[in-house]
Amino acid sequence: MTKKWNVFIAEPIDFPGTTHSELEAAGCKVIIGRPTWKHPGWEYTEDELIEACQDMDAVMGASRDSYTRRFMESVKRLRIISKYGIGLEKIDVKAATDSGVLVANTPVQENIDAVAEHTVALMLGLSKRLSFASRHAKSGKWRDQAVTTSELFGKTVGIVGLGRIGTAITQRLAGWKVNFWGYDPYKTDDYFKRHGVDPVSMEKLLKEADIILVNVVATSETEKMFSENQFKMMKKDAIIINTSRGEVIDEEALIKALQENWIGGAGLDVTDPEPPCPDNPLWKMENVIITPHIAGWSNTTLVAITKRAANNLLNALRGDVPISLVNPEALPQWRERIKKIEKNREA
Repeated sequence: MTKKWNVFIAEPIDFPGTTHSELEAAGCKVIIGRPTWKHPGWEYTEDELIEACQDMDAVMGASRDSYTRRFMESVKRLRIISKYGIGLEKIDVKAATDSGVLVANTPVQENIDAVAEHTVALMLGLSKRLSFASRHAKSGKWRDQAVTTSELFGKTVGIVGLGRIGTAITQRLAGWKVNFWGYDPYKTDDYFKRHGVDPVSMEKLLKEADIILVNVVATSETEKMFSENQFKMMKKDAIIINTSRGEVIDEEALIKALQENWIGGAGLDVTDPEPPCPDNPLWKMENVIITPHIAGWSNTTLVAITKRAANNLLNALRGDVPISLVNPEALPQWRERIKKIEKNREA
């Protein structure tokens, strides 16, 4: 069949290609970009991305590549950027809106659940020292004073960013007899109360929480919000868990905090850059667990994310509003843009 639209999947995450086939069956010519698992950290330059998308009606990708104002203004046929995942820090949404390009993401429940579970796993992994204990046993040693652990019972869990993932974590830890503190300037006291979390100041949370969970979006406001001053406030045995974005933590400050025993440990599913450099001191620290940005990388989540992203994309190509549209203010200009694109095609 004649293909109606060109679609560039910059950073494919649909391993079996099910949604790729569905897009093709719907009339799309699908061009596949660089898979992250083959090219870790190798993002497209601005010029490369513009060149790759010159004849594209839609682009789909994750969080590796940056979609700038120059990109929006240079790719004349583009109708939608369909984002795998929730974070939009690599997309200039304002520029997309100004150009009449829709932006959609995939805030599916499966992703929220998976990240919440992974956060709990990192908490337990550090508290129970699972990585070290496993290596200890495999080396021929057994139970001794080197492998003492701690429990979550009675601890104070401080959640920075009490959004969908933050509240999902509290649901999973219900019954664990932990105390929940939260800091989120965008949530009301009633919201905190509904989720069984005590609202506290950031300073109190840093100074007194035993475990600090970072669940914020990456913005200019949150960039390096955890730096030397914040780590110095924390308890000597406190651990920090980051499943949001690597840019939120000043990595040099974190390394110093761990080396000089300001804090007890760190669980990182995200880093800056990704992956960390091979000589990064974090790799060798016994009180650090690093996972390769897999909190939302479950089979169930990937199916849900890729399906939603493909649906968002097809809706926009067909002239319908995507399910997870993040810039509805772009709709009037988007409709005018479509008319212009179609007119140029007919000409």
